[in-house]
Amino acid sequence: METFIAMNYIGNRYALQNNTLNNLLPAIFQIDAGISRRFQMNTNSALKVAFVVKNITNQYNQYIRYFVLPGINYQIKLSYEIR
Repeated sequence: METFIAMNYIGNRYALQNNTLNNLLPAIFQIDAGISRRFQMNTNSALKVAFVVKNITNQYNQYIRYFVLPGINYQIKLSYEIR
């Protein structure tokens, strides 16, 4: 079983090419955390299941003016590995 925490900090930036105060976007600090488990099927294959909670800090992470990314959201990933 694996666990992880990812912390991202994005400083002040500008929404458009003009670096004016009207286009200034605030800095954000975002935290993601997850857990995954790998199940060995046979000697050549495995199944991996992962669950991730993204943006735990529920930051308003607008990176282009009028284009907002979601608040707290969840991801479930299922992958099949062949060696």
